[in-house]
Amino acid sequence: MKEIVCLAHLKDPDALGHVTDAFGEPMGAIYLHDLTDWAWVAERVEWWLTNSSAATRADYDAFLVDRFGPCDGPRLDDIVWMLGAMSVRMRALINGVGS
Repeated sequence: MKEIVCLAHLKDPDALGHVTDAFGEPMGAIYLHDLTDWAWVAERVEWWLTNSSAATRADYDAFLVDRFGPCDGPRLDDIVWMLGAMSVRMRALINGVGS
């Protein structure tokens, strides 16, 4: 397993922050100066999903059933909450809060 670089250890503004899955396997990397853009995207998608129409919610529910079966998979409200949490965390990291 590749060792993950903590943001607190990075000094280069163009350094990569590595992203892993739940098992610690590397999935990708994000340039730290791109976190502002990623936070902006997460915030826009959160807003869009929060204000989505009944048709959009029904389409997502149909997707869940098709992909995961009935009563399985992430609910839309859970995704909205996670996007909000992710954008708040990215903003904190951008401002040097935490690591």
